[in-house]
Amino acid sequence: MPGKQIVVGTAHFASEMARAFSDAEFSLVYQPMIDLHTGRITTCEALLRWNHPSRGVILPGNFVSLVEEFGFMPRLGRWVLHAALAEAATWPGGTRVAVNISAAQFLARRSCASRARRPDDRKPRPGRLELEVAETIQPLPGNAFLRTLHQLRCLGVLLSIDDFGVGHSSFVSATRFRLRQNQNR
Repeated sequence: MPGKQIVVGTAHFASEMARAFSDAEFSLVYQPMIDLHTGRITTCEALLRWNHPSRGVILPGNFVSLVEEFGFMPRLGRWVLHAALAEAATWPGGTRVAVNISAAQFLARRSCASRARRPDDRKPRPGRLELEVAETIQPLPGNAFLRTLHQLRCLGVLLSIDDFGVGHSSFVSATRFRLRQNQNR
């Protein structure tokens, strides 16, 4: 959104992020996906918002690259996953929650796998968590990419390619990795 860009100064951005975490300025909104055959909501995608005290609501496209650049993504990613799982645990039936994860989060699979494995009230039943992986993630050398996919699947985590078709993926790679292709939700 024009006019709501975050100032890039390292010290300023770091202090704004520290305040955002301590003052609970982040929130999630949910975009439903509806099965057109049944009219039922099948999945709700968690969408991050920063409720900045002076700039108002800031969309992720205006600050996520800085979060990654300044090293805040692991903490913010954990917060998003935790908050989305806590909310989804209160939903009825088999409605899934979809959470976008960055390449760094996917490659550090411990954050996703350990959170999905944690035995507490916020843990969704198998098949209720869907991680949306950006299609720009390039498979890791060797079998690390496939091992990560396998570990997450074994935990009952569904995986999908976010915004399929805007990058370098193909139906061949989606089929090979057995990922759902989500497009323009």
